Amino acid sequence: MVEVTRTFEQLDHLLDSVESSFARLEDYDRRWGELSTDDKDDFLVEWPIIEGKLLKLQELAKQGCVPHRYRGRYRQLQERVTRDRPVLESLWERP
Repeated sequence: MVEVTRTFEQLDHLLDSVESSFARLEDYDRRWGELSTDDKDDFLVEWPIIEGKLLKLQELAKQGCVPHRYRGRYRQLQERVTRDRPVLESLWERP
């Protein structure tokens, strides 16, 4: 039971983190020109951590380790990632 609880906690943490990061992309896109160089650098340095969390989620899903109660949330996240990936890529290309 402890292992199941840890898995649920891990899924909650991963989903929360990745969802909130992708939710902020539109704001970064809108304000990119106003951000300081340090803020831009922080974003660019921290984003690979988010990508790592996303990869972990995808790995868990491939292994069938995403319980039914999380599947809708995971599916919505995947849709958002697909939709917002071009925004993210454009931020990497901007000065």
